[in-house]
Amino acid sequence: MTAEISRDGAVVANTKLQNYWENAQAKAPTLFLPIRLDPGETWSCGAIFFSIFDRRTEKEYRELERALKADVMQKLEDGAGPRLVAGDDALVSPLTAMFRRLFIWEPGEYQVKLSVTTDQKAVALEQTYRFALFESDSQEFYAQVERFKFGEGIWYTPDISQRDLSINVPWTK
Repeated sequence: MTAEISRDGAVVANTKLQNYWENAQAKAPTLFLPIRLDPGETWSCGAIFFSIFDRRTEKEYRELERALKADVMQKLEDGAGPRLVAGDDALVSPLTAMFRRLFIWEPGEYQVKLSVTTDQKAVALEQTYRFALFESDSQEFYAQVERFKFGEGIWYTPDISQRDLSINVPWTK
């Protein structure tokens, strides 16, 4: 399965289904591997589409992540204050710049073309959906960057039950 994402008529990303939740009670997603469905069978799961970094970007990210984590951990070992300890701005700024460079969710009209490929080309499926992101939606995404200084979204994922990290965006066909 793939998703081609366009904003205001221009393609901004081509992603693949990478992970999925096996059921509503799953605590973590599972790696997506090709599946076999017999005629009449259906498959319905929450799906996660994303693009994997190229080698250069992955290397850059890992180096930045490692440096920020070491800084925060050292500050914690040195007895620096509360539970959340901020890393040095010089270590956070490159991660923020990377986020801004790779960020695609700017305000606009979006189209997502989902494609399902099969071993029988005649059975392939394609469906297009539309949605809009407003300035306030993009600002919500950008607000997450403020938590990078603590390592949130960099080397650990926050407990989403403590904060709302989602944006509800209605899709139409």
